[in-house]
Amino acid sequence: MLQRRLKKKQKGSANWLKLQKKIARVHQRIADTRKDWHFKLAHHLCDGAGMIFVEDLDFRIMAKGMLGKHTLAGLKR
Repeated sequence: MLQRRLKKKQKGSANWLKLQKKIARVHQRIADTRKDWHFKLAHHLCDGAGMIFVEDLDFRIMAKGMLGKHTLAGLKR
């Protein structure tokens, strides 16, 4: 909604700059909320699990196998 209002303002004007700052604050709040959720999720997983394993999968190699279409279908979402 703010970005729709922004396009009607003259670029570089005082009102345009004020709206730019307001939009930046909204985006920063979204980023902070996401970052906070990731930290809380990681904390919850580490507290609840004895061990956590990380695997680096190469989907291009998996796609060449028998389940290739099924492997790549999950990546498009």
